[in-house]
Amino acid sequence: MNVSKNYLRCFLWNAFQTAILFFALPLYALAADNADPRVTIIAKHIALREVIKKIEQQSNLRFQVNVSAGELSDPVNCNFSNAPLSIVMDSIFGTRGYTWKYLKEVIYLRKTVPVADAFPSTHLLGNDTTATTLALQVVDEKGNPVPAATIAVPGKNRGTITDSYGRAVISNLAMGETIWVTSLGFEKFKIAFNGQQFLSVRLRIASNALNEVKVVSNGFQDIPKERSTGSFEKIDTKLLNQQVGTNILDRLNGVASGVLFDPVHASGAQANIMVRGLSTINASRDPLIVVDNFVYAGDINSINPNDVLSITILKDAAASSIWGARAGNGVIVITTKKGEYNHGLKVELNSNIAIGNKPDLYSIPQMASSDMVDVQTMLFNNGVYAGPEQSRSRPVLPPAVEILIAQRDGKITADQANAQLDVLRGHDGRSDYNKYVYQPSVNQQYALSVSGGNERANYYVSGGYDHGLSTLKALSDRVSFRSGYGFKVFKKVDVKLNMNYTTSRSQNGEIGYSASDYPYRMLKDASGKELPVYKYRAPYIDTVGGGKLLDWNYYPLEDWKHSTSTQKNNDLVLGASLSYKIWRGLGVSLSYQYESQQGISRSLDDVQSFSTRDLINRFTQIDLGTGVIKYIVPRGGVLSSSNSNLVAQNIRGQLNYTNEWNQNAVSAIVGAEISNARTGGDQSRIYGYTEDPLQFTTVDILNPYPTFINGRYSYIASYLSSVSPYNITRFLSFYGNASYTYHEKYTVSISGRKDASNIFGVNTNNKWKPLWSAGLSWNLGKENFYHWDFLPVLRPRVTYGFSGNVNTGLVAKTVTQYQTGAYYTNLPYVTVSQFGDPSLRWETVGMLNIGLDFEIKRQILSGSMEYYRKKATDLYGPDQIDATAGLMKSTITRNVANMRANGVDVTLNSQNIRGVFSWTTRYLFNFYTDKITKYNNPVYASSNYVGGGSVTPIVGRPVYAVTSYKSAGLDPQTGDPRGILNGKPSEDYRAIANDSSLKSIAFNGTSLPRFNGSLSNSFTYKGISLDVNLVYKAGYKFIRSSIDYDQLFNGGAGHADFSKRWQKPGDELKTTVPSMVYPNTAVGRATFYNVSSDLLTSGAFIRLQYINLNYDLMYSLIRKSSLSQLQLYFNASNLGLVWKANKQHIDPDFPSGMPTPASFACGVRAAF
Repeated sequence: MNVSKNYLRCFLWNAFQTAILFFALPLYALAADNADPRVTIIAKHIALREVIKKIEQQSNLRFQVNVSAGELSDPVNCNFSNAPLSIVMDSIFGTRGYTWKYLKEVIYLRKTVPVADAFPSTHLLGNDTTATTLALQVVDEKGNPVPAATIAVPGKNRGTITDSYGRAVISNLAMGETIWVTSLGFEKFKIAFNGQQFLSVRLRIASNALNEVKVVSNGFQDIPKERSTGSFEKIDTKLLNQQVGTNILDRLNGVASGVLFDPVHASGAQANIMVRGLSTINASRDPLIVVDNFVYAGDINSINPNDVLSITILKDAAASSIWGARAGNGVIVITTKKGEYNHGLKVELNSNIAIGNKPDLYSIPQMASSDMVDVQTMLFNNGVYAGPEQSRSRPVLPPAVEILIAQRDGKITADQANAQLDVLRGHDGRSDYNKYVYQPSVNQQYALSVSGGNERANYYVSGGYDHGLSTLKALSDRVSFRSGYGFKVFKKVDVKLNMNYTTSRSQNGEIGYSASDYPYRMLKDASGKELPVYKYRAPYIDTVGGGKLLDWNYYPLEDWKHSTSTQKNNDLVLGASLSYKIWRGLGVSLSYQYESQQGISRSLDDVQSFSTRDLINRFTQIDLGTGVIKYIVPRGGVLSSSNSNLVAQNIRGQLNYTNEWNQNAVSAIVGAEISNARTGGDQSRIYGYTEDPLQFTTVDILNPYPTFINGRYSYIASYLSSVSPYNITRFLSFYGNASYTYHEKYTVSISGRKDASNIFGVNTNNKWKPLWSAGLSWNLGKENFYHWDFLPVLRPRVTYGFSGNVNTGLVAKTVTQYQTGAYYTNLPYVTVSQFGDPSLRWETVGMLNIGLDFEIKRQILSGSMEYYRKKATDLYGPDQIDATAGLMKSTITRNVANMRANGVDVTLNSQNIRGVFSWTTRYLFNFYTDKITKYNNPVYASSNYVGGGSVTPIVGRPVYAVTSYKSAGLDPQTGDPRGILNGKPSEDYRAIANDSSLKSIAFNGTSLPRFNGSLSNSFTYKGISLDVNLVYKAGYKFIRSSIDYDQLFNGGAGHADFSKRWQKPGDELKTTVPSMVYPNTAVGRATFYNVSSDLLTSGAFIRLQYINLNYDLMYSLIRKSSLSQLQLYFNASNLGLVWKANKQHIDPDFPSGMPTPASFACGVRAAF
């Protein structure tokens, strides 16, 4: 029912918006406003280039010029106050031999010189009457028309200029004549005339074109980067399209400075992404995600990457503090594509297919099958399996052991046993999984968008479909629809409406390979017959029940078809905004967003699945006298369902002020925002389920029943519907941000925000303690005393401020939670999940950021260097409480911890070669380090600190400190590992583990990379472009896995290091792997070795992240269609390690698992 409501809501809203679009567009087009804008320019000796900039800033118009850069440097005197634009243009440009035209918010400006001046031996169009007429249309790389472009035939006295639509006609052409197309800011273009009647020319932006004013977004306003003081990282569409993943955030990997992708410590929604390292110890480290100016509460996978225009990463306090108590981990601002005013119809298509390799199962350091058989034989001979063999629970025994038992019992001969064991010795189970289970993955993406607009309205409508089939045959589908409309209701009133609806579905595939399984596992025999995997002893289940029980064998190649799990998600986002221009740069806006996301999970284990057959059999009762069968669990499937929902609403009111006068520029906003998000859900389980006919029944969950195998009484898992506790998170916020720039040289900025929330304590909400920031920047390159032409751009800046971090799982009130399935009664019960704390508040992150932007002449080298220092206080951590308080715990979470961090971000962009062949390089370097400065954690035994994959709370050490037992090598006589106790080698592992002086352990640095970055090289030649991206990490360690004899003896899990073990005196000189000892009487021996410094490994590596190849078919000058873009592309990603510091062939990003397989994609982009 909820799904139907969402679909209906989506349909009605879209129909309403579409009706507005089709009815309103012609009305607004007829009511176009032709008022002459007014501008104020008062300055002496100001360059024409600066005049153009001021007109653009004050009038919301843009210039298209066909004038040389040198002419735009001519100085003029201006004294215009609130003057009509036409008078300003005629007075400044008209009197200097320029002509201009204002059309559709674009001012076309050119010098009134005859074409003959550009080509000395030519004269005006039309003197040669011997050939043919050619119609041309000139567009830029995005398909937009290029007006005032010069079309000429050098040496033949013919030429013309394109109109405002980029169109021109040139006549009297002879076959083979060369036609030149030129325009300021674009590369020169030429073609030989071969008799065609129509020619479409696509000009490429010249590498030495005038710099475009870069604008960044903080989620509340757009800011010219040259007037910002904060640390912003903007990734545009071109850079995002160098990767083809369906998750938009994954496309930041390797291209965004200050962003670390860390799969090793991943947890939470986006927790594999960190912006400038850690700002918290125990709270969520996810950066705040903002989509189109509002916090995005839904699943990031619901965003179609093809709808994204750009991503801006807010890295320091000046950039992110305006987001207040949720910005401590950094902010990622996603801006989606929208329609533009005064743009004709534009249709864009993107489609690709990606094929991924099978995972490399042989990268798993698995113990050899022959070694495993030898170990299991040794254990059998030592009586290890005697107890399990006689157990009433009938636990499964290794296949090799069953062969040995059969030989012992005389069921097979010794020769037969040895032959069967040799088959196991020679078989590697990974080959079966590689052959029968895994397959290449396939992902398909399709996206189509339509956009356009006139003077009064614009629109953007898009749709996308993604389909995936994983290496384990798991299915995924995503359908997305986005629409946005903008209207100029009146001259000063703008209205925007938008909708985004995404529905996705995923279904499980097969069960993959597990390193904990026996390495000789067979899935099929030599004849191709599927073999069962026993969950209980084979001799028992093959005969038990006399044929009255369901088949008790597990068939992995078929079972997944009967145990299906599907996940459906529906995400609807509706938005509306109204803006009103009050007076001369002062405006007000009101925005609202509604988001509803619903998740539906359904897991069906039908009666043919092993889990259901096992459950039914375990509770089946057979009367031995009559043979009557009683099913306590009914025959039929088991259906488990769960639903989750999210409803989030935001409303924001904001005043905006932007103004320039003389040499002053001010930009400021102030506003208030209310947000409310509610999450909740329910879950249920039913038994005896069949779909055709639909039926199910109840089971008795209140009483225990004897189980078939051992007769012990047990409860059936509860099926009663239960409701997850719903959570409501509210924020009331007031914010402001202002910047002032003088003479385009000096900028000062300040921002502040106050958040109150229901998750904070009363003491916090009652205190008016805003989070704030301040910043300064100095455009040194524009100073009169600065004459270093080699470095024309030099802009130092500094910011300092505070942002916050919250854990929505903590609230200031005492929270109780209803649970099901109490241990003794199986009835529902209540627990206290959290205890109230009126002083609970947000974590506070203070950051100092010092940056320098620079650019060498002709943009040969440009970039930025930044140093930052963070101090995080009031962090969440455990605080001791009185054990007699009756809370059944000794600690509660409070604001009791602190940490510090500092780092460096460097971005370098170089233009190595320019021309028809060009080569550019982008280099990212990031350094980061941290340490805990306060933590309420008493010193425990050494064993509490060893490791490196989790938070290690030791004051003075990194958050993710790598700590290991000191190693003194192997005992030369026994091969036992030795540690250090009281300064001497020791094999007393228990004493070493309990050492509270911590002198038995070594601190080996951090498991979080201190250095990371990327090197990207881009090559272009005519219509071909090639991008190659390398990523690197360094300055960190991890403790690699090795043989654990306790696991080997108890569970069968082995490791390839077994073959390197110490076996005789002298081996200690060439190996650190301990000897195998059975029985092992030294408690803690295996544990000691597996977290000892002998396994300490460097994590440094260089990875070939992706290669992207594009062929621009529109580079060809001749085009007989309306296409403005046609591009073929090929992408290869996850191409493996180019270099690694470790010698064990371990991928440090996947130290315990298989690396992500390589993927190869090809696709097409088109636009017209």
